[in-house]
Amino acid sequence: MNTSSLRPYYYYEYDNQKRPKITVCLLCNGDREPIPLSRGIAICSDLDMPRKKTGRQIAFGRALSAIKRGNTGDPMIRRQAVCARHISRYKREFAPELTDKERAILHGRKEAA
Repeated sequence: MNTSSLRPYYYYEYDNQKRPKITVCLLCNGDREPIPLSRGIAICSDLDMPRKKTGRQIAFGRALSAIKRGNTGDPMIRRQAVCARHISRYKREFAPELTDKERAILHGRKEAA
């Protein structure tokens, strides 16, 4: 598969101390009208120091894996993962149903609350 035409879109969910605890990567085709192909989610453990770079790498890898496998998988089962279930119940998702926030991000509008 040619991944050079894929464009990642990232966003973050923050904890009470304004640290990025959840990183989401949407992999899309197309620039003018992005078509979401997959979603990858990385959740920072309470024991780890949140780092955006690490979160982006993990989320991107999961989104790419969803495309290569052509399926959704890796259910969120850890206690910390409950905080991401408003986005998805899976760490990697093929052909995801977008949230309102994700639709706003892909269409260049300010993030929905």
